[in-house]
Amino acid sequence: MLFPELEETPPNRRMSRFLELSFEYRTSTPAELAEKLGYKRDTTVVQWMRGSAKVPLRHLSTIANFFSHDVAHVLSAWLAQECPDDHQIVSVADRVITIWEWQLVYVARDIHNYYDE
Repeated sequence: MLFPELEETPPNRRMSRFLELSFEYRTSTPAELAEKLGYKRDTTVVQWMRGSAKVPLRHLSTIANFFSHDVAHVLSAWLAQECPDDHQIVSVADRVITIWEWQLVYVARDIHNYYDE
């Protein structure tokens, strides 16, 4: 897991905690992400961070790019946010992708010159 702290976070708070940790790591502001997503103010992003509003699925790719994370990391937190009481979904969210699966992704990217484009 990208942030081990997420494992200790209740499922319904994982997306908001993911955002908090990502902002700390990147030292950017909610206003910068809001602008990237097309919002005029950072109100929506702040609500996501507080857990008072859910992050829409359509924003995951942009959020991942903004924080320089793979979308799989964002997806796992998002899945837990969507169905915190569904233990099967939360279990899948905890294990969206394993280290061996990442290795396959990296090899495929190298073969197709993903990083050079």
